[in-house]
Amino acid sequence: MRLSRVSAIFRKELTDIVRDRRTLIGMVVVPIILYPALILTFGPAHIGQTEAMRHEPYVIVVQDAKQGRWLEEIIRETLTAPDPNHPATTSSAPASSQAAPHEAELPRVVLLDKKAFSDPNQAVRASRDIHVGVTLSGDPNACREGLTRLDVRLAFDSRDPRSIEAMRRAEAMLYKYGSLQQQRLRRQMVKEIPAKQLDERLATLLDPVSIEAEPVTAGSVFLQIMPVILVLMTVTGAIYPAIDLTAGERERGTLETLMVAPVPTLEIVTGKFLVVIVVSLITALLNVISIGASVRLIHVEQSVNLPIGHLVITLLAIIPLSMLAAAALIAVCSFARSFKESQNYVMPVVIAAVIPAIMGTLPGTTLTGATRVVPIENIVVLVRDLATRDTVPWTDVAIVLLSTCLYAGGAIAVASRLFGHEAVTFADAGSYRTLFRRQFFRPSATPTAAQALLTVAVLFPIWFHVQGLIGSTTETGQAASFVWLTLLMVPTLALPVVLLSIYLKVDLRNTFSLRAGNGRGWLAALLIGLGSWAVAIKLQTLQESVLPIPETIRDAMVQTDRAITDLPLLVALLCVGVLPAVCEETLFRGFLLAGLRSRLRKGWALVGVAVVFALYHALIYRFAITALLGLALAYLCWQSRSILPCMLVHAMHNGVVVLISRLESLRRLLRMEDVAESGLPAHVWIPACVLVLLGAALLVSVGTKEAEAAPPPSP
Repeated sequence: MRLSRVSAIFRKELTDIVRDRRTLIGMVVVPIILYPALILTFGPAHIGQTEAMRHEPYVIVVQDAKQGRWLEEIIRETLTAPDPNHPATTSSAPASSQAAPHEAELPRVVLLDKKAFSDPNQAVRASRDIHVGVTLSGDPNACREGLTRLDVRLAFDSRDPRSIEAMRRAEAMLYKYGSLQQQRLRRQMVKEIPAKQLDERLATLLDPVSIEAEPVTAGSVFLQIMPVILVLMTVTGAIYPAIDLTAGERERGTLETLMVAPVPTLEIVTGKFLVVIVVSLITALLNVISIGASVRLIHVEQSVNLPIGHLVITLLAIIPLSMLAAAALIAVCSFARSFKESQNYVMPVVIAAVIPAIMGTLPGTTLTGATRVVPIENIVVLVRDLATRDTVPWTDVAIVLLSTCLYAGGAIAVASRLFGHEAVTFADAGSYRTLFRRQFFRPSATPTAAQALLTVAVLFPIWFHVQGLIGSTTETGQAASFVWLTLLMVPTLALPVVLLSIYLKVDLRNTFSLRAGNGRGWLAALLIGLGSWAVAIKLQTLQESVLPIPETIRDAMVQTDRAITDLPLLVALLCVGVLPAVCEETLFRGFLLAGLRSRLRKGWALVGVAVVFALYHALIYRFAITALLGLALAYLCWQSRSILPCMLVHAMHNGVVVLISRLESLRRLLRMEDVAESGLPAHVWIPACVLVLLGAALLVSVGTKEAEAAPPPSP
C-alpha cells in the first residue's frame, strides 16, 4: 500500500464532502446548536411542567357518598389548619405539597359510576380524567372518635405523570390529616398535661427517630438521555459521506471508472473509509465539546459537573464507535445502486444502533458482566456513568474500548472486502448470491482477513457470556459445573471455525497449519513450555507490586482454583491444559493467524493475534502478560509452520501449574513449599527465563533458514 496514493484519494474525497452544505450543517451546525438548545428548552420546560402539575386541580374518585363527605371534610380541614410538620410529611411529600394549598388547587371529589366501573382502581386505569382512587377499610366516624383505625388505599396510574403527582399531593394531605387527628386524640386522652409538653413527649415516644431523605446528586433527565443522543449523532454523522462515496459514485457513473484505475482496491477503500471516519469523528468531537460547554456554562443544575478527564474518555470511546459505524455504513451502502436506494439501506443500520442504545438507558442497567461487550450498549452505559458518576473503574473502560475496537476491526475488514467484490461493484442483484452460497466459492489456501476478523468479532460476545457463566458457577467451588462449562470451549471456539473453513472451501491443512513442523520448532516449544509458566508468574508478581489486583477479582480467582483442586488430577489436566490448548490454538494461531497473514505483514499479524487472544481472556489485570504469551505462541506457529508445537506449549504452560499445586513431591523437588509467603524462588524463575530465551533463540534461527525458505501460502 502506497500512502501517497491513499493520501491523494483521501484529500480529494474529503474536499468534495466538505464543500457540500448538508455535510457542514450535520457535522458542525447541528452539534453546536443542539445541546444548548436541549438544555435551555428541555430542562426549564421539564421543571416548569412539573411545577405546573403540582398546582393543577386533580380528581379523586370514591365508592359512595359517605366516603365522599368524609374526604371533603378532610380537604376543608387541611386547607385551614396549620401544618403540624409530621416527619412523614417532610420525608414523603414534596416541598410544594407541604404548604397550605390555594383553594383553586384543591382536589375535586367525585362518586364512582358503578355502571361504568366496578371499583376505583378500574376507574383510574380506564379514565384519563380521574387521577386518584380512594378505597376505605373501616368506619371514618369511628376513626374520628378514636375507636378504630382507618386504612386508606390510594390507586394511581404509574404511566400518567399527573396521576403520580396527584397521588403525592393526596398522600401529603392524608398525612397532614393523620397528624391533626393524632394531636386531637392525644389532647382528649390527657387533659391535665399542657398541650405543648404532651405533644413533645408523645411525639418522642411515637416517633423516636426522624428520617429525612435528601439527594446528594442531581437527577438530570438530560444526562440520562445524552449518551443516546451522542451515539445517534455519531452514527448519523457518517451516513451522508458513506452514501456519497459509495452509492453516489455509482449514480454519477464514476465507480466503475475508479475501480479499473491502476490503483489497488485496498488503497481506494482506505482513502474513502478515512474520509468517513474523519467526518464522523469531527461530528463526535463537536458533540462532546458542545455537551461539556453546555453543561458547564448553562447552570441548569448546580450539582452537575463533568470533569475534563471524563470528557476525554468519552471522546476515546466514541472513536471506535465511529469506526464501527463508518465501516457498517460503507458495507451496507456498497449494495445500493442509487442515492435514494442507499437511504433505504441505511435505516436498518440506524435501527440496529438505536435498539442497544435504548437498552443502555433502561433502569438498573450497569456496566457489569456481558453489558461491557454488547456493541453500542456498552458505549451508552459507559458515557452515562462518566456523566453521572465521580469515578468509573478503568477496567470497565478498557473492556468497553477494546471490545468495540474488535468489532470495528471486523466491520472494517468486511467493508473493504465487499467494496472490492465484483458482485457489489457492478451492482448485479443476481450476483449477490456469490457472496453467500457455497457453490459460488472458489477454493483458497486460507480464509481472508475479513472472514477471520468477522468470525472472532462474532464469537467474542458469545465466549464472554460463557466465561461469565463459568465464573458464576465456580463461586462455591463446583467442580462438576466447571468441567461441563469448560467443555463449551469446543462448540464455542473450535468447532465453528472448523465448520466455517469447510463451508468456505479453504485448505484445512494450510489454514490450521496441520504439519509435522521442524525439529528446532519442537525443541523450542519444549523449552518455552518448561519455563513460560514461571516467567508469567514472576511478571504477574512484578505487576502486582505496581498495580494490585482488586480483592473481588482475587477472590473469584481463588474460587476457580478451588473448583479445579476438587477435580481428579487427569480431569484437571484435561480441562485446564489440553482442552484450552486445542480449542484456543485452533481459533487464534490457526484460523485468525491464517486470515491475517494473507493481508498483513508478519509483525502486524502476530501482534493482532496476540491482542485478540488477550482480549478473549477478559482479564484486564493480566492483559499484558496474556498478550505476551499470545505473541510468543503466534511467533512459534509462524516459525515452525505448525500449530502442534503451539498446542504443546499452551498445554504445558497451564498443566505444569496444576501439577505443582497437586503433587507435593514436585514441590519438594523444586523447593517451592513456601511460595504463598515468599513468592516464586529465584532458583526457579531464573532458569525458567533462561529456557524461554533459549527457545526464542532457536526460533530465530529457524526464521533464517526453514521458515523463510517456505513461507505460508496466501490466497
